[in-house]
Amino acid sequence: MRRAAVAAAVLCACLRIAAADGLRSPQSTRSSAPALSPAAALLAILGVEDSRLSLPDDLHTPGIDVLRAKQMEDLRLLVELARSKDAPTQIRAIRALGRLERREVIPELLQYLTLGPTTETAQAIAQAFGIEPGPQRHIALAADAVRRILNQVYQHLADLR
Repeated sequence: MRRAAVAAAVLCACLRIAAADGLRSPQSTRSSAPALSPAAALLAILGVEDSRLSLPDDLHTPGIDVLRAKQMEDLRLLVELARSKDAPTQIRAIRALGRLERREVIPELLQYLTLGPTTETAQAIAQAFGIEPGPQRHIALAADAVRRILNQVYQHLADLR
């Protein structure tokens, strides 16, 4: 029963994305992303968050592959918006990147610990790691997780030499 519900959700998402792709071209989305107004950026961020769906890595169909491509384009859009000069847009995009709960966005988020809004970035990193929410707990756990990862990277680099 659960598989049927997941399959139905995936099918509906694929149909929705296929219909949306027919209405707009991917190049128009890509070229307009950096020049979005704050209101348009907010709508884009909300749209990305509303369309997220967890997909198993071992599931491959043409519809699922289209959905994965759309998710990668959405991820690229969030990364671009996180580099925005508009502070509220940057903060919203950083939070959205964390809410994706994908560890592969952590390297992108690490640069904002020193260059951007540190509290929101620490919370986003903690969310990307999948750590439970809590204002002070986020910062401590995220810092510990980042320290462990950096130690592993340094150790790996030392082993390579």
